[in-house]
Amino acid sequence: MGAIEIFFNNAGQWEPLMRRIRPVLLDAGMVEALKWGMPTYSFNGSILVGMIGFKNWLALWFCQGVFLTAPKGLLVSGTEGKTKGQRQWRIKTEAEFDLQTLQLFVNEAIQNVIEGKAISIVRKKELEIPSELAHALSSNQELSAAFEIMSLAHKREYAEYVAEAKQEATRLRRVEKIIPMIMNQSGLNDKYKGKS
Repeated sequence: MGAIEIFFNNAGQWEPLMRRIRPVLLDAGMVEALKWGMPTYSFNGSILVGMIGFKNWLALWFCQGVFLTAPKGLLVSGTEGKTKGQRQWRIKTEAEFDLQTLQLFVNEAIQNVIEGKAISIVRKKELEIPSELAHALSSNQELSAAFEIMSLAHKREYAEYVAEAKQEATRLRRVEKIIPMIMNQSGLNDKYKGKS
């Protein structure tokens, strides 16, 4: 049994809906892969869709969803103010899922790839470590070594999580919270991946 099949088998309440969505994506000629802890679907090398179940909704991520014409309010930004192109469809019940709308999104997403529509993500050149996290890293060799071997994306997640707090006390609490996660080589949001 492959990793994707195991993912679906462990999707809990969202498994039936995911299994309804999957053939639409595959029949459109998309390539299925497991990335970032969820099934993703790409066309001509571009990832178009990902899906993952959370406690209160099934999220269908459209990587270039900003270009999709959708009924008002149907597609939302997963992280408002940070996400440029990605949009998600939060399906809270199987009854509110519409197969025809999915098919329209899929067709439009594929056409957008063919036409070359894409938002490029400009990454910050340097990783900015907030002073509270820098102090924790400099005073703990094991922590520093664990942080050093993490991916740049995970380092950014942790640095931004600490830096976002407005008060120093909150930043210090956040540093204490993430130390065990860094030591375990976990991403900040890994615990939410695959949750149903």
